[in-house]
Amino acid sequence: MSRLSLAILLGLALTAAAYEGDGTAYSGDGEKDNTGFNACGFGGIGDHWEKYYCAVPQGMFKKSKCGECAKVCGADGCVLAKVVDACASCDYGDIDLSKRALKDATGFEWDRKAVTWEYVSCDDSGSDSSSSSSSSKKSKKSKKSKKSKKSSSNRKLAEEERQLSNLFD
Repeated sequence: MSRLSLAILLGLALTAAAYEGDGTAYSGDGEKDNTGFNACGFGGIGDHWEKYYCAVPQGMFKKSKCGECAKVCGADGCVLAKVVDACASCDYGDIDLSKRALKDATGFEWDRKAVTWEYVSCDDSGSDSSSSSSSSKKSKKSKKSKKSKKSSSNRKLAEEERQLSNLFD
């Protein structure tokens, strides 16, 4: 492989920045302001996002990222969490998540768990809705489908990481 090709691949890999670090617990549903007013200055952010929100490390925080989402992947799958705050105690690459988001991604709602994450746009159509019994059945089928998509996504991320690692060997 030529040096130019390698440089192009490296540049592409760096622009699609996925961060690696620890996912930590921020607070529970609707409690994003329990540790003080959030750095983005948000009041209510909608029922769904009040359950799935995050804070990025203070050294990585940019006001322009407020309201965007982070796609966070852990051992149990991937979740979208809305960026609402800066995390003063997080190291570069870490991300502070609502308890629900941390649990959905890692299986735990406490502790420090390994995650990867990247900025993505939010899909605001994913909001809570009251469910009838028929939509509850659809939801169960959807959850099975999401689990298989989550594991597929994790495998894809792991493969991309292996390929990038091989570039530097």
